[in-house]
Amino acid sequence: MDTLIDLLRYSAREFGDATALASTPGIRQREWSYQKLWEDANRVASFLQDHGLKKGDHAVIWSPNRPEWVVAYFGCILAGVVFVPLDVRSSPDFVSRIIQQTAPKLVFCSRQTSDDLPDSGVPTITLEDLEEALEGRPAQWNGPSIAAEDAAELMFTSGTTGDPKGVILTHRNLVSNILACREMVPVNSSNRLLSLLPLSHMLEQTGGLLVPLTRGATIIYPTSRQPRTLFNTMQRDGVTNFIMVPQALELLMSGIEREVRSKGKEKQWR
Repeated sequence: MDTLIDLLRYSAREFGDATALASTPGIRQREWSYQKLWEDANRVASFLQDHGLKKGDHAVIWSPNRPEWVVAYFGCILAGVVFVPLDVRSSPDFVSRIIQQTAPKLVFCSRQTSDDLPDSGVPTITLEDLEEALEGRPAQWNGPSIAAEDAAELMFTSGTTGDPKGVILTHRNLVSNILACREMVPVNSSNRLLSLLPLSHMLEQTGGLLVPLTRGATIIYPTSRQPRTLFNTMQRDGVTNFIMVPQALELLMSGIEREVRSKGKEKQWR
């Protein structure tokens, strides 16, 4: 495996109809099999080409985690378009500065972020409308040659010790991380992971997306990070794993404690 394209092609061939991505925005769950993820990524690559994007161009994405985020990600990878993911909590001013710095040819957003998107003149598409935009496009697309040394994405640092800085990550960088993590993270095809941390950060992108996809696991995207929604999703979808940081654990604990207080069970909880 030299590139992320190798990863996606292998997973589609190896796991086929198994569920790769799932979300339940309404009553019915929406699912992407490994084969459908491969085909939709090819459709996105065709869409990008038709909109004038070519290898080396930039595409920004500003959206919460959702299956279409992943479809857009791999579509850019197939087309050789450098993916620029931004944290959904970023301020409009920060997003405006990143757009100015990276000069993207397209911005993927969501209905949640579209109203705050700066008026930069760059074409946009909301992820909620992506499936409709892909209708009728070929499920197999012949794109440019992609090598391990090619840039895959432009990731901006968190800025905790200074202004955020753009870091170019090549396919070799990402594949190296995947292969190293696979040795340490016990994930297999029976696992159902809940994607909580932002995909705009490498911890979730590597451990919560790319590594699971090499193992045939299913990744579940909750429609909200409210504790009640998360607990319901875990129960309904049989979640077995998720990646956490202390802040997220505190969020869950606060939700549990609110539920305890609302039911008058503080004594039993203590």
